Amino acid sequence: MKRKAFKRNRARCQRIIRDWLQPLGLLWWQVDTLYYDDPAEFPGGAGHGDSHIVARVWAQWEYLTAKIAINVPEVAQMDDDKLERVLVHELCHILVSEMRADPDACTDHEERTVTQLANAFIWTRNLARKAAQQ
Repeated sequence: MKRKAFKRNRARCQRIIRDWLQPLGLLWWQVDTLYYDDPAEFPGGAGHGDSHIVARVWAQWEYLTAKIAINVPEVAQMDDDKLERVLVHELCHILVSEMRADPDACTDHEERTVTQLANAFIWTRNLARKAAQQ
């Protein structure tokens, strides 16, 4: 990936994450974001079974810390709405991380839960914007 494209897509991610940390109540957390321009280096990406994963998150709820890894070549193929849904989904994993019995194992139930939470948060934000315009 060319440097200019990498920077542009990293900035898209940074904007979305920055815009959602406060509404999701994650400003108390230390959330670090790692950006990968080579899918082969992306944790859990190429060489680990699936090179099309856009992002992964690891949270240590007891310390209020989390890391988000972002596969920038995959980000480059997404429009802003889809990217926002993916990143809010990942941030929602942070919110529910304390409920996991095994901190390294994400269940189908958790995936569905964070997808629905992300949908609800985005839908609520969109309703608020619409109401403010009227």
